[in-house]
Amino acid sequence: GGIQLSVQPTKDVLVIVLPNGLTSRTSQTTFTHLLPGQYHVKIEVSDHLTTNLTIAVQPNVTTVIDPLYLWPDQVLLPSTTQTQPASASETTDLPIVFQSILAQHNLSDSTDYYLVSQRQMIVLDPATRIVMEYTRDGSVITSQQLGSAITQMALAQNKLLLVSEFSLAVVDLSINTTETITRLSTPILQATWLMNTPYIAYATSHDLHIIDTRKQTNYLDQIVATTPQEINKLWFDTEHNDLQLTLGTKTYRWPLELSK
Repeated sequence: GGIQLSVQPTKDVLVIVLPNGLTSRTSQTTFTHLLPGQYHVKIEVSDHLTTNLTIAVQPNVTTVIDPLYLWPDQVLLPSTTQTQPASASETTDLPIVFQSILAQHNLSDSTDYYLVSQRQMIVLDPATRIVMEYTRDGSVITSQQLGSAITQMALAQNKLLLVSEFSLAVVDLSINTTETITRLSTPILQATWLMNTPYIAYATSHDLHIIDTRKQTNYLDQIVATTPQEINKLWFDTEHNDLQLTLGTKTYRWPLELSK
């Protein structure tokens, strides 16, 4: 079997594979002819947090992890931008049949629903904390419950992030599967997708985490920053490619180096 990595950033990369002791200093690297079993992969880039992976190599299969981001070893910076979390579509953009369903929920916050397509809508009912999917086939409307006890949801790349007090789950809307990617004993305050990546950022009290939602990385979860105050709000700024955090009355940013 094999392991193929594509590391960001691309400079000063060191990859070490144990127990073999194999090394590579390139950002695009493939290790081949590996015997089946567990391998520990350590990736280092200067001025970035070290990442450690445990990868199970299967016979005649190359495990591909692309992209693998290493997060900057840095502190929060005061934000000079005035961005706000992205909201869902306006109610007036909904097909009439979905507008009537939304009216039944008496929702006052537009972030409580997503119009996935003209035939599919996701609704989080704040009263019951239940997420429902509504789909239409011609004039026929069907529904199913996607999750309960949900405090927040976010949509990206046709994958729905469901946030409850102590866990994160991802629903792949294209194949209707749900994966729980983390369970914690500490309450989760906020969560957001890093857009166009398989990564999710989430906040627990004073800690900022980034978690990889891919099974190949065993849902790698790293604490990338610790804040002096509790994190009130967290969102991804797509224009500036950074995370925005509100601590008390002030907003800070945590810059990322994501390839566009």
